[in-house]
Amino acid sequence: MDIRISDYTVIFLIGASYSGKSYFAEKHFLPYEIFSEKTPAFTETLIVLDGDYLTREKRSFAMKKAREHLYQRIAIVLDLPTEYLLRQAEGKKKETVIASEVQSVHSFLQKWQNEGFDAVYVISSVEELEKVCLIQEKGIFDKREDSGPFDLIGDVHGCLKELQKLLRKLGYSTDSDGKWQHPQNRKAVFLGDMVDRGEDSVGVLRLVKQLCEDNVAYAVLGNHDEKLLRYLQGNPVKVEHGMQSTVEQIGCLSSAEKEELKEFLLHLSTYYIFDGGSLVAVHAGIREEYLYRYTKEVREFCLYGETNGEIDALGKPVRLDWTQGYKGDTIIAYGHIPYYAVRVCNHTYGVDTGCIFNNYLSALRYPEMAVERVRKRK
Repeated sequence: MDIRISDYTVIFLIGASYSGKSYFAEKHFLPYEIFSEKTPAFTETLIVLDGDYLTREKRSFAMKKAREHLYQRIAIVLDLPTEYLLRQAEGKKKETVIASEVQSVHSFLQKWQNEGFDAVYVISSVEELEKVCLIQEKGIFDKREDSGPFDLIGDVHGCLKELQKLLRKLGYSTDSDGKWQHPQNRKAVFLGDMVDRGEDSVGVLRLVKQLCEDNVAYAVLGNHDEKLLRYLQGNPVKVEHGMQSTVEQIGCLSSAEKEELKEFLLHLSTYYIFDGGSLVAVHAGIREEYLYRYTKEVREFCLYGETNGEIDALGKPVRLDWTQGYKGDTIIAYGHIPYYAVRVCNHTYGVDTGCIFNNYLSALRYPEMAVERVRKRK
């Protein structure tokens, strides 16, 4: 089992007595990363909690502090057989106590999604315990080593013909083998909402997927894309706000291609950081303090932006303008909200120019900060 972790993560080790939590912690982590008796101050980039966290009440304070400090919350659960635990205990702990602790572990596994964890990894045998490989890596969002140049493309929403025209205008083409390329090694960055409302969402997904596979593009996940991902995963979703046509198109695909598109969407980040930290691509927006974090709260802000909890006449959340309060130097390119032209405010650039609403599909060129666009074909 590979467990991938990144900085700004708190790891809860959860298991019954004699499951080997401390052994696991000492084997895989540095001494200063491990806290067994008290909740840390969340000043380290990686925190491992090896205490008694068998009940929600005992986890609640550490979870609260982790949310406040924008740490990703991960649980590694040692769900080893009761017979093994009793052998390890050698009579030092009552069987009824160990059985109760095992029940607490199982209760957590049934309800962990209600507590705000970002991920849970389960080790269910001694063999798995010995074979676990912890991989400390950069966050999925961290592309600082890629300095571009980039073409940041606003919400496509199924407008395949306009996307093809814009790509040609930007200089992208295919070689004799059908592989995408750019003569100046530029890369396209799609700012989310590739699907819904337009005439060919599947065609857009196929094209963007191919561009990414040919290493000439990145794509962030938008709220419409995330909803389609949940649909492809078999989760219940409301088929509305232009999703009807996408569902019809998806229904014509083979099971294999549905799986390929699901995997493509599944591995997209909700934001990317480029060029040594000078540029961020995101769908709905991101606060300065959220950069380099990847918690549930951060992902939701990236997908939906800032709202006040109210619903407008069209049944959509009332959006707040997060750009007014942005004070950072990092350039943020985002989509989500359609404007007539690219909107500039406090080092933020709104690149969704409402192609699907008979306006333009736009691209912000970085580092030139120039705009290319094509008109919606009626």
